[in-house]
Amino acid sequence: MDEELDEHKFHHVNSGGHVNSFVAIYNLLHKHEHVEEKHYKINILRISPIYVMAIWLKGADHDHEFFIPIAPVNRKFEAGKTYEYKAFMKLLQEAAQEVVGIPAVEADLARIEGIGPKLADIFKAAGYTTFQSLAAASVGDLKKVLKEAGAPYSMFDPTTWPEQAKLADEGNWEAFDKLADELKSGRR
Repeated sequence: MDEELDEHKFHHVNSGGHVNSFVAIYNLLHKHEHVEEKHYKINILRISPIYVMAIWLKGADHDHEFFIPIAPVNRKFEAGKTYEYKAFMKLLQEAAQEVVGIPAVEADLARIEGIGPKLADIFKAAGYTTFQSLAAASVGDLKKVLKEAGAPYSMFDPTTWPEQAKLADEGNWEAFDKLADELKSGRR
């Protein structure tokens, strides 16, 4: 607004992938489960050095807030996915640490139902040191590690391990614990 002339004045126009993704997500926000229940203020979070742009919805009359990354986005995030505050901040911290060269903190892989301390050591030696790396692994790759570890380990079934690791990586411990309770030695 040009205050002297008391009229609108052209400022600038953005275009490109982020704008198109924002518009697509914005058009669907009124149907989002959180927005249907409560009122939110919409913000844009932009952290260029780690290539993150997200819609940040903060509660208008409550404390809940969540994020929806806008494509294209850093590989640690899934564009269009809803992230609760803590999970988003955890990934944001990991992305920032990666950019400045701080290695990711090793995960306690033995928390995964079906993986004990010895298997955790075997997977760490094979390069699976974080929940994220285990979540990204294919079941076939995990079976290969078990086979290479020898006879006592090749009998384990890693089918649910990436699923469990994904929940742990997201910090979704409630869903992680629920799934672990349904499993026996990591099997359904």
